Amino acid sequence: MMNQKFNFLLAVGLLGFSLLFPRASQAQCSGVSPSFSVNGTGCGIPRNYTFTNTSTGSYSSSATYIWRHGSTTVDTTTGTGSSPTVTITAPGTDTVWLVAVDSNGCRDSVLQILNTSTTANGIFDPSTSTYNYSPLWENCILFLASPDSFRIYLQSNGTLTNYRVIWGDGAQDSGASLPPFTDISHLYTTLGTYTVQIVSQNGSCYDTVQGTVVNERIPTAGIIGPPAGGNVGCAPHTVRFINNSYNVSSSTVFVWSMGDGTTYTLPYTTAQDTLYHTYTQGDRKSVV
Repeated sequence: MMNQKFNFLLAVGLLGFSLLFPRASQAQCSGVSPSFSVNGTGCGIPRNYTFTNTSTGSYSSSATYIWRHGSTTVDTTTGTGSSPTVTITAPGTDTVWLVAVDSNGCRDSVLQILNTSTTANGIFDPSTSTYNYSPLWENCILFLASPDSFRIYLQSNGTLTNYRVIWGDGAQDSGASLPPFTDISHLYTTLGTYTVQIVSQNGSCYDTVQGTVVNERIPTAGIIGPPAGGNVGCAPHTVRFINNSYNVSSSTVFVWSMGDGTTYTLPYTTAQDTLYHTYTQGDRKSVV
């Protein structure tokens, strides 16, 4: 039998997400003609919109309907009885699609544009140095000895009347009036991602601006390979790895790709843990 060598590498990062954008058919189906009505409730933000399926045609009651808000599928149902709701948290334009698929597989679609306005004041966003309706405060801790605490400063470009700030960690602040460009601060003492809600009165409406606080550590990937000679052997061959990464947060994930088609996705608690993997086929392996 032949000795084989196995190479390895560990990738480490923070949890993320990706978006899949819809591609709606523009075909005309003789059996179903999609249509829907929109009803918006509330005068501020967030604003709730409810959609009613008013599609017609001989196959309309048996067709499958796919509701999409931008790139997100909101609901999939058979028949016209579904009335999904979406919540818009910031002013602007949003696209809502209704895709109909009849029993013959023919697809047709229709869209409507939602225009959401508000009289709410913008909140200063330090990540963009602008006043907007989805502010972001980020604290990416680079050094292991640095504390977990993170103080943020919140200010508006207009007066916040009868305001209440819900910091997302169980704490709140409120008052009758906060003048424009006046800071109110809050100290976060633990790592995590928090949703901040800034509620204020604008005329007869109450608006809620939602922001995000990210207080996380920047992980440093590290790996200790097998002892001398341990990465060479005859298949099946079990190899030992040690995750030597540090400065991790609760959102850190470790992705091991072992080079033979096997992958492991492990939580932050596996830092400094030992991983054993058995290679069943002889070859030179690279782990990513």
